[in-house]
Amino acid sequence: MRWSLVFGYASAYGLAMSVLFSAGVLIGGALSRDFLLDDYPRAIQERYGRPKSERGRRVATWFGA
Repeated sequence: MRWSLVFGYASAYGLAMSVLFSAGVLIGGALSRDFLLDDYPRAIQERYGRPKSERGRRVATWFGA
């Protein structure tokens, strides 16, 4: 087994997955700013002042899947 080949594939797949994840978070944030509201601590949720919108729920469902 050539370790350079293993490390090359691991780096390539890791980079591809991190780019896809980052793009998903940025696109989700662009579609609905509150789609990650439930992931914040309770104090921040209370300060935000309103529950998650219907659009935020839909975007969170799609990007959570």
